[in-house]
Amino acid sequence: MSNEWLDSEIDACVRSYLWMWRAIDEGHKPTKKRIREALIKGPLSERSHGSIEYRFRNISAVLANRGEAWIEGYLPAKNVGAATEERIAQFIDAYSKHRHARRLNWLVTALPAEVVKEAAKALALGQKFEYSDSTDYDLDLEGTKLPPKKVIGYSGLLHYGAPLFSENFSGGEDTPCFKKLASSGLKIDDKPESSSADTETPGFRKAVAHHKKNASNTPPKGNSKPEKVNQSSESYERDASVVAFVENRANGICELCCEPAPFNRLDGSPFLEVHHIVPLSEEGPDTVDNAAALCPNFHRACHYGSEAAKHRESLLNKISNKSVLPTADAVADL
Repeated sequence: MSNEWLDSEIDACVRSYLWMWRAIDEGHKPTKKRIREALIKGPLSERSHGSIEYRFRNISAVLANRGEAWIEGYLPAKNVGAATEERIAQFIDAYSKHRHARRLNWLVTALPAEVVKEAAKALALGQKFEYSDSTDYDLDLEGTKLPPKKVIGYSGLLHYGAPLFSENFSGGEDTPCFKKLASSGLKIDDKPESSSADTETPGFRKAVAHHKKNASNTPPKGNSKPEKVNQSSESYERDASVVAFVENRANGICELCCEPAPFNRLDGSPFLEVHHIVPLSEEGPDTVDNAAALCPNFHRACHYGSEAAKHRESLLNKISNKSVLPTADAVADL
């Protein structure tokens, strides 16, 4: 066992600690032993229970030094080295800023199959558990339709004493979430294609054109919690200024495949579709750092392709480094 901790190991501890802190703050009582066991089965396979506990105390110390709240069960350790403190602080900041830095896939993978099946049965029988609906998939349990992520979220509550929140893992083909559901003997079906497509009405396009004409380099605030709009089916109200900013940022180039838009709209603008990287149905915000302008092919691939999970992670990393519009010189080089 190496005394030197890898960045990935410290990152896993910070993510697990801050998830526990949120759960405790919301009134839950995480089962710390099971959380440590999941870490040892996953990213901390070379570490002991005691070393993980001490690392959690290091994290408490860093939070205490920053004047922030820490988990009472992990008394701040003394004499945390400056280098270690800096590394821990780096991952604390990443967790607060970037949704993809809150993934806890090892907790999903370590869920026992019998617990996942128990969670699905309880939810099918009407167990109350607040969670986002799914736009793309249904879990079918003897004719009862359930959101797949909701089952995993509730499984976390049963096994770890704290729910796995929507931001802690992603759904879709080839994700730890779907693999765990499948290995637990649960069936997942696609919803009709129309359920997840972003619709653009003429009125919405007019609003986007207005914002693009009057756009500046300052990203619009957007909506952290978009309001739902009742139509023939439930959808979310989108901010036209966010769509305008993202289309201007893309400058006619798909932000995933990096190829030009396949054609222009009737108004002459490149046809790119603004895609929410973390879906609004998964509590993703309607903001420029959670949106990407994509060609139709890759937009569909992000919803229905076999590499949808891979595309999501790629976009999260790309867009986090593209928060401003291209300069005139950059546009000329395209």
